[in-house]
Amino acid sequence: MTFRQLVALAALIAVGGACDDDPTEPQPQAKVRVVNAAASNQTVDLFVNGQRVGTQSFAFGTGSTACFDVPAGARTVEFRPAGSTTVLARITPDPVFAAGTSNTVVLAGSGTGIRAFTFPDAFTATAGQAGVRVINASPALGTSDVFVTEPGVTISGSPTFEDVAFGTATSFENIDAGEVRVRFTDPGTTLVALDANGTPAFSIAANQVRTFVVADVAGGGMPTSEDNVIMLQACS
Repeated sequence: MTFRQLVALAALIAVGGACDDDPTEPQPQAKVRVVNAAASNQTVDLFVNGQRVGTQSFAFGTGSTACFDVPAGARTVEFRPAGSTTVLARITPDPVFAAGTSNTVVLAGSGTGIRAFTFPDAFTATAGQAGVRVINASPALGTSDVFVTEPGVTISGSPTFEDVAFGTATSFENIDAGEVRVRFTDPGTTLVALDANGTPAFSIAANQVRTFVVADVAGGGMPTSEDNVIMLQACS
């Protein structure tokens, strides 16, 4: 190789090196909110790529009021008992958090059946209406239809969401804003397995988006009241 060729090669290498990502540049971020619906009834921490998310631990039956920034891209996501290095559950395959998106991360089940899931949150309610969806985090409840109505309505006809299995989330749907009642029925029937008709009732204002997460009772078993349904607001 001639001296001129060596100079040209060195110049190409220098240009290529200049195109590498600058580690000092801000990295793309996504947001996550956390739900601990695991009936083992223990407080947990969330770790993304081996780093603890936030400074708080998450008690059973709660969803985080804050949304946390995490690096965008394919990430390992694990739940651990608070203060422990033991992994309770890991989401598999590794989820991919798109930059700028919001995502809900859920721990559910108990014992050897404990599992973790993540669901994207993107939805904008139709102007003047509210947006809702349901996440089934209750293995005891199993697959259910879900009716989301005004509190005094007798359910009939088609449910808002059909055949919602454990570990899945429905799509978002537009509903009339105001007080809502969430009833879980045996699939294909109006036989109510769980009636979440809170006092006061769940309330969703126009243009708001809410996620309802149904969980087992502490220690495992069929959810019995609205206390086993967690309403989450969207990340801002």
